[in-house]
Amino acid sequence: MVPADRAKTMIAAIKKAGGKEAKLKILPGEGHGAGRLVFSSEELFEWMFSQTR
Repeated sequence: MVPADRAKTMIAAIKKAGGKEAKLKILPGEGHGAGRLVFSSEELFEWMFSQTR
């Protein structure tokens, strides 16, 4: 997990470079504990395993 402003900068750079699949989910107020929410969600794994080269 990274601060939201850094994550937004990374996503913008990926899109500027032609990336279309990058996603960002901001969980206000969660701080460092956000990992428990992210890694327990089906949404992350469905997205991750749908990626191809």
